[in-house]
Amino acid sequence: MGIRRTVLSLLAATILFASSSLPSFGQTVTPSIQGQILEDAIKRDFFTFFHLKERAIDEHEELATHYFRPGSRNDVVVCIDTDKQNKILQMAMVVGRDFIDDPNTNIFARDLVKSFIEVATPPSVPGDTRDLVNEIFFRGTVLTPSSAKSVTSNDQTVSLGPDGKVVKVGAGDLKKDDVAIVMSGQIPKLPEKVSESYRAFLGEVQNSDLPITGGHVRLKNHDVSKTKLLEVRVDMDSVKKAPKLQFVSDDTEDGGETKSKPGSEESDAK
Repeated sequence: MGIRRTVLSLLAATILFASSSLPSFGQTVTPSIQGQILEDAIKRDFFTFFHLKERAIDEHEELATHYFRPGSRNDVVVCIDTDKQNKILQMAMVVGRDFIDDPNTNIFARDLVKSFIEVATPPSVPGDTRDLVNEIFFRGTVLTPSSAKSVTSNDQTVSLGPDGKVVKVGAGDLKKDDVAIVMSGQIPKLPEKVSESYRAFLGEVQNSDLPITGGHVRLKNHDVSKTKLLEVRVDMDSVKKAPKLQFVSDDTEDGGETKSKPGSEESDAK
């Protein structure tokens, strides 16, 4: 089962959003970047689709932490630890709970978080997080199949393939300005029991810890300066330092020079 990410026009309807592919037959279609050189990784779909730009670098004795943020939101920061050769060691991200909890943006936040887990997880262990990324994207999401047979993007026809279909996010018939995904195959079967990691994503529990081969996927909810945040980390056992929680904002309104604005170290978070 695959899901394609692009901005599409469907006949008379505009598809504003579609997710990247989820694991299929043991493969992650959103490839891992863990272990890659950062300069190469930032050319990949995760950075280009979510418009992530580097805003600051925090230098340490043995490694550096790079902070990325999209221009459209101040409550999303991706933190990447690299070694002296600029190889990616591990990654973390903070996402505002308003982004996740707002029904109008929830599906976008789901795509961001599940895509982050996919790219930050080592390429040798995608199966360890498969149920979690499926839960984050699909559990509780209302999806309504449509009868659309073709889509266009930038005046170019996009083939859906023999199993391709357009699925509306929400109930009712697909119409202009609706949010939808283009996918093939069937929606994956989710575990009957709701995982603690998914409950942490929803904010129902403060934190969760999912062991993976060589590390952990950790989700933790924070209250920082009256702002509610979800921290998502893929920590590797071989790396001594963990990325810290930090906001990064534009220094000028015209998108010029940028600087970092510290949020809170983990020891300061409630």
